[in-house]
Amino acid sequence: PTQDNLNTFVEYVWAFNISRIIMLTPTVTYNTRHCYEYWPTSVKLPLNCGDIQIELVASVTRADWIKRTLSLRKEGFGSPRQIEQYQFKSSPDTCVDPSVLLSVRRYILKSKRTCNAPCGPVLVHGGHNFDMAGTYIAIEESLDRMEDTKSVQIFNFVLHLRKKNPRMVETLQSYQLIYQTVILHTLCDDTSLTRNKMDGLLKFLLLRCPDSGKSGFDVEFGLLNKLTPSLTTGDCAAGHRRENKMKNRQNYALPRDSCRPYLSTVVGYRENDYINAVYVNSFHREREFIVTQWPLENTKDDMWRMMYDCEVATLVLLDHITTRFASW
Repeated sequence: PTQDNLNTFVEYVWAFNISRIIMLTPTVTYNTRHCYEYWPTSVKLPLNCGDIQIELVASVTRADWIKRTLSLRKEGFGSPRQIEQYQFKSSPDTCVDPSVLLSVRRYILKSKRTCNAPCGPVLVHGGHNFDMAGTYIAIEESLDRMEDTKSVQIFNFVLHLRKKNPRMVETLQSYQLIYQTVILHTLCDDTSLTRNKMDGLLKFLLLRCPDSGKSGFDVEFGLLNKLTPSLTTGDCAAGHRRENKMKNRQNYALPRDSCRPYLSTVVGYRENDYINAVYVNSFHREREFIVTQWPLENTKDDMWRMMYDCEVATLVLLDHITTRFASW
């Protein structure tokens, strides 16, 4: 919703007894607003939209998504209603990672099992278009169908969606995302594990198959290699540029442009923003870690530029200093 139709949006949520909201966009990226916040930012500060008051009951933050529990109260109605909202942090210009979609889906299914109250419809929305909304619905339908019938009808269902709105699943990238997510779910299923089952899993993975001689670790690691995408020259364009090639220890280990930190501090006449490093999420926070190569003689200044620009407070060395450039 925009600021102008905020009250209408909230009234719609109330009128149709929406039980869950899937928000497939951040609110703001690079000074561009994609969605007006229709929820309060603090537990103690309710938001009034016409005759409906919205309260933030609780929130759970992960690296790639946020879950909010909202309470809606309408004048003239006694009991408030609770709504779960799941917001993906991915930029609207890039597709959501399949593993993130499956992670949120498992969280939602777990929530469904603990909820005995009748649920209304699920509201799915993006920022400025219907592309990702249709993609998410197609993934949900495909996975539900697979669990019930052991088959999928992706093409037919997307065609069905497009008859309702031609802009749903509008791009080839989104269409491929449906297949990628379904395939990932088929090959890996649910890989989450409780602590009390870890010991049993370790013993199972150490067992070797009599026919192939492979252990469970061999099979699982092979699947991991199979699912790891190959990066193109375009994905790692900065690392392939002539002026940056001498900054890489190995030309086959280059950072993806969408995942690397961009240097902004100028040292002398050097204005190049490249360093061979990538951001990595933790469980709770986005870009919690930076992984980089051991600096070369000609990149040690870039290393300190990165630490300054990214406000790095802790540096962990995974090598013996005596085997490298101890004079640094």
